Amino acid sequence: MSELDAVAGLYDAGPEREWARLDGRRVEWGVTQRALRDFLPSAPAEVLDIGAGPGRYAIPLASGGYSVSLLDLSAECLSLAELKGSRAGVTFTQVVQGSATSLSAFPDNSFDAALLLGPLYHLKAERDRTATVLEALRVLRPGGILFSAFLSRYSVVRYAAKTRPGQLTDDPELIESILERGYGDSSRNDAAFLKTCYFADPVAVEPFMERCGVQTMQVLGCEGVVSEVEERLNELPSDELEAWIE
Repeated sequence: MSELDAVAGLYDAGPEREWARLDGRRVEWGVTQRALRDFLPSAPAEVLDIGAGPGRYAIPLASGGYSVSLLDLSAECLSLAELKGSRAGVTFTQVVQGSATSLSAFPDNSFDAALLLGPLYHLKAERDRTATVLEALRVLRPGGILFSAFLSRYSVVRYAAKTRPGQLTDDPELIESILERGYGDSSRNDAAFLKTCYFADPVAVEPFMERCGVQTMQVLGCEGVVSEVEERLNELPSDELEAWIE
C-alpha cells in the first residue's frame, strides 16, 4: 500500500468524522474563514478546493456564489461533500478524485483561487510538496490567490502533552523523528494518523513556498496560542468567540 493509499483509507473510513472535526475547532474554522474573506476575489470567482474532504469550506463558498471545483483522494469524502452540498442547495462545478500532486483534470490558468488546506501535511517528501504547490500555481490565473495550510512540527508535542503524555516514553522514536525531520513511523495502532503526516517547522514554511514561486501575502496561525486549550472557547456565543478570532 502506498502512502497516498493509506491517507485515502483513513479518510474513507470516517468522512463524517472529518466533517465534524471542525465543530471542536471553532477558532481554526473562524480564522480560516476570516482569511478566505480577506483575500478571496469577489464571487462569482472560480475556486479549486484541493484536498476538499467532505466540503466544509467548499459548501459555504458555493453558497456565497463562488464557482467551486473539488479534488480529493477520498471517494467517500467527495460523496459526502456532494450529499451535503445538495442538502445546502449548491452544486459543484467539478468533483474529481485524485492526488494534489497531479491536477491533470484541470487546464492551465483555470481558477482565480485555490485552496490547499490539507494535502501539504500528508506529503512527507519535499518533492511531492513542491509538485503540489507548482500544480496549484499552474491552474491559477495570473494574480490568482493560493491558500495553503501546514501542521506545525511542535503541535504533536502539545497534543501528546495534553492527551497522551505517556507517548513520549512509550514511543520516543516517533516524537524524536517528527521533531528532527517532520515525520516518523510507529507500530502503535493509535499513531495511524500521525504516520501519514508531515509536520513543518513553522519558520521554514514561507521560504519553502517562496522557492516555489509564491509571493507571501500573510502567514497565520489558524489555532495559534489557543491550540489544544480551546475547549472553553468552543462554548462561547458567537460574538465572544469572534473577539478571540480577531
